[in-house]
Amino acid sequence: MAYQHRNRRGDVYFLQAAKTRTGKRRYYFGRKLTGEPIEDVPAGYEVYESPQHGQVFLRKELLTCIAPEEREIVADGISLFSEVSHFIVDIEEDCLVVYVPTMSDDKLDSLVRHLAGPDALQIPRYREARDQFVRELEHEKALRFQFCGDQQRLFLVERWCSREADGGWIYLGGPAPLAGLVDDFVERLGKESFHELY
Repeated sequence: MAYQHRNRRGDVYFLQAAKTRTGKRRYYFGRKLTGEPIEDVPAGYEVYESPQHGQVFLRKELLTCIAPEEREIVADGISLFSEVSHFIVDIEEDCLVVYVPTMSDDKLDSLVRHLAGPDALQIPRYREARDQFVRELEHEKALRFQFCGDQQRLFLVERWCSREADGGWIYLGGPAPLAGLVDDFVERLGKESFHELY
């Protein structure tokens, strides 16, 4: 029986192995079982779900200087201070990167009301369908909290800007304690004013 992982979209991925041209064993996840089923995640590896698309990969365990409680500070702050209903806080080595759906909550609510009536979001099945749709949407980078590498645990905060050809990070503030940066910047997530931050 292959190890299975269900991603945020509800798709099931199976862990499997195959041999490369040189005869080495290669592990991978697939939505169809085409290789040798693998029951457990190999030692030194972890399951990783792409924040953008929800694809599932097997990767070497990430070495990071980010503490689990720092990820919680960002996630709790977004839940408390922003109007974004779905988000992903991903860890990338020395950064916490916040991803949000490509369609804002306001636009999505407006679409549901247009298609199903003005009171549609009061009906549980429409709310559930809306929430599932949000999980299935492609997600994009929004904020990045980058650890400065000091003993005081200070961070920089940056906003993703996709107007340039390849996109880029725009400095917003810091170095400062993470909780303060979260308080100052996450409340604009999902709002038009977020794109005015410089």
